[in-house]
Amino acid sequence: MLVARALARLIRTGSLTLFDARGQRHVCGGTLPGPRVTVRLTDPALHRRLLLNPYMAVGEAYMDG
Repeated sequence: MLVARALARLIRTGSLTLFDARGQRHVCGGTLPGPRVTVRLTDPALHRRLLLNPYMAVGEAYMDG
């Protein structure tokens, strides 16, 4: 999943577990200890929107549930 690969390059501290709209699990971890976060994407269209405009897409996805 392209979004998970992009996030894996950004995370330096802690870890992020991402479940995509298909239910696949992607774990992105930094090299430093820190918070652990789990995110579930339920809308397949969100994957593309996250890549094109992440700031807007994250806020809208949160509001949409």
